[in-house]
Amino acid sequence: MTIVLNQDAIKTHLIHRYENILLDTISMEENASCAGDLSLTVRSEDELGRDIFLKDIGQASPVLAVPVYMEILALASIVVSGKLKSDEMAIFAGISSFECLQNHSANEELRGSISKISDKGDFLKYRGELIGPNGNVCAGDMTAFFTKKSHQKESVTPTDFSFSSNASVEVIKQNYGKHKDMIICDSLVMVQDTECISSYTYPKNHPLIKGHFPGNPLMMGIMQWMAVEDSLCVYFEQKKMAGINTWSCEAQLYNQDMVLVADIKKMTLKSWIDVPERPNQVELKSTKRLTFRHMVKPGDKIFIHCNKVEKL
Repeated sequence: MTIVLNQDAIKTHLIHRYENILLDTISMEENASCAGDLSLTVRSEDELGRDIFLKDIGQASPVLAVPVYMEILALASIVVSGKLKSDEMAIFAGISSFECLQNHSANEELRGSISKISDKGDFLKYRGELIGPNGNVCAGDMTAFFTKKSHQKESVTPTDFSFSSNASVEVIKQNYGKHKDMIICDSLVMVQDTECISSYTYPKNHPLIKGHFPGNPLMMGIMQWMAVEDSLCVYFEQKKMAGINTWSCEAQLYNQDMVLVADIKKMTLKSWIDVPERPNQVELKSTKRLTFRHMVKPGDKIFIHCNKVEKL
């Protein structure tokens, strides 16, 4: 027997609220274990405010920002795993084997599937894919663990990461075809031939705080992925890399104490710089592995170090 959860039912499985409800329905077989199908339609003027995740690419309709795909699958994986307890939350530890095949437009239904593929102790690994009207949109794996809301990571030792600033480029956030709160780069502070460093402070009044998580605000992991896209966009502007190009890159993110926040291996990305009728943007195409190392809280400052940047 197939059980279909509508959004009200989904909310009983998640502690997320507001714009973070990136699911409309979840379908599960009654006796299935940690597997199901999802549907979602984000509208250009979304009544739940989910249009914050859209971007303009110079077409008739905006599209979902690519890192958001994995947030959709992550939420679905939580729902198919059962209801969260009142004192419980799910934290995602990593993303792997991600590939984006095409954009997905607003106002069109997105469908997908998610299933658990392994578990080790408190860590569960899931695999998912999303499908739009024109075929496969993306696929990827993610690892999560379930913990108490009061969970605090053990103290960590700062790395020896340091840098000398040789740039000061403030980002004008109206220029990139995205909601200004979803441009995860404040300024470019270092520029070299194959690397750059930017900075970003997670605002204490960011609109996504109220849903991630209520009473325990943390920066969404996918925003750290977005930070790489946005940092590289400003970098390519400064390097005058005009046209449409494809790149490979790795990245590490550090907080103000130089603690490693995230480590991202073997990304490919596409850039549009000074292309007629399209805002300057960089878009993620694939990632071998993204590991979240440390939580980012409102008021924290992060440094995004993009390195091994090579044109393909």
